[in-house]
Amino acid sequence: MTQAPSITDFHFYTKIEDFPESLRHYVDASDKITVFKHPFSTDFLPMALPVPVEEFLAFRENQARQLMTKGSWLNFVFFHSRPFRMDILADLVRGGHFSENPETYWDLARAVWADSEQPEDDARWRLLLNPGLPGRAAMTHPRDRPLLEAMPDTITLYRGVHADDDASAKDAALSGWSWSLKENTAAWFAQRLIGKGKQPYVIGATVEKRDVIAYLTSRNEDEIITDSTCVQVTSVKLQKAKKSREDDLVPMRGFS
Repeated sequence: MTQAPSITDFHFYTKIEDFPESLRHYVDASDKITVFKHPFSTDFLPMALPVPVEEFLAFRENQARQLMTKGSWLNFVFFHSRPFRMDILADLVRGGHFSENPETYWDLARAVWADSEQPEDDARWRLLLNPGLPGRAAMTHPRDRPLLEAMPDTITLYRGVHADDDASAKDAALSGWSWSLKENTAAWFAQRLIGKGKQPYVIGATVEKRDVIAYLTSRNEDEIITDSTCVQVTSVKLQKAKKSREDDLVPMRGFS
């Protein structure tokens, strides 16, 4: 029986100097925590590996190459660390990998959108949500498509934001892609993790159904994805700020 490795068999990385010089630019020490942020491995320091980091990354890269050769696009994209998945999907779009099967792309776009922690004003979303591929109805899960089809031609939307005043609240709402059919969902987001000096707002709006990119229910948010240039704001409501509670705080997801 193979003996499990002991603690002395591991390679430890506690600071930037522990990494080979060629990999040090992947170490991010700009915050209070230090993170090794590489397409094939993202982790907090200190980190421990059973083999040297360059050997580990080469092994992961070879696995990714095999997935790409098979055309296993979902597994290929999600084999990469979360901070890099948007870029990997964008590279696949630019490479024309979905030109013959665009529905595969929209399935992937739905998965990357739901998984991502990147802010909605990230410029990369404009490419990923407007990739020039047909069949965007496939970004809506098959179970939700009849629900979208049954909606009126003009749909009422809500979005919760944090802002200084009415004007900046409207601007903040129009900087994103995600809206909800439910005002109480928007109100929850308006109250969640408010920055110092900011106020909670709920923005009401309408959008034409033909301009909806996707309708998503997997997170129980009745989420509508649409380009803000297609949205007409109808109301800006300042909410009464609530004291933050422990159950309002959602733990930061990992870097898997």
